[in-house]
Amino acid sequence: APTVVTVADAMNQPRFAAADAANALLWDGKRHGHHESWSAIFHDRDSGAGFYLRHSLLAPKRQGGVTAGLFFGRFLPEAPDRGVALYRELPRDAFSFSAAPLQVRTGDGILTSGLLRGSLSVGGHDASWDLSFQPALFVHRPLPDEFYAHPTLIDTLYLSPNPVIYVHGNVTVDRDRYLLDGGPAVQSHAWGHRWPHAWARGHCAQFAEDATAGLEVISARSRRLGLVGPSL
Repeated sequence: APTVVTVADAMNQPRFAAADAANALLWDGKRHGHHESWSAIFHDRDSGAGFYLRHSLLAPKRQGGVTAGLFFGRFLPEAPDRGVALYRELPRDAFSFSAAPLQVRTGDGILTSGLLRGSLSVGGHDASWDLSFQPALFVHRPLPDEFYAHPTLIDTLYLSPNPVIYVHGNVTVDRDRYLLDGGPAVQSHAWGHRWPHAWARGHCAQFAEDATAGLEVISARSRRLGLVGPSL
């Protein structure tokens, strides 16, 4: 059975332990009306290419069985038409989670306390990645503490177990190969009883004026009783 812990356990713990606790699976293995995902955004300093990885788990509320998903995206600021977005929906048994040591596995993708590795082939495109990193020194919780203490107040909760990390390794997309040596990255965890009506996220890995500075913004709109609320 999945190991379930509270998000509060992620705070004030040693390195590795804090990130692992913040990445803990919050689905109890039975409840329907739950979604959960683990993602990573990282950048290649030399080419400017940006990459997005996501492991996901969905337990629909009304119909359908539990499914998993693996997503890979590449974004090129100088050639947006060459962007690649690959997604494969997988059966429940293609997903596994281990809390000690942390391991999220979805199909051929794996995320651990210091590793991102996997491959995905969809629609004539092939992607593979093999990256390592040291966990961050702190967990970033962008939402008010009240939401984490009372998760039913909001559709989806979100935090970054590894808000400031640097990845080393290689990424291959079709014929393009990228060697990352300290590429800035962020690793995040999201979960909730339903997705927001609208969801937007922006990430800047570094600034020209300060390579150690980054920016992440997130906004969501909820729907209640047929009415769509403002962006928060």
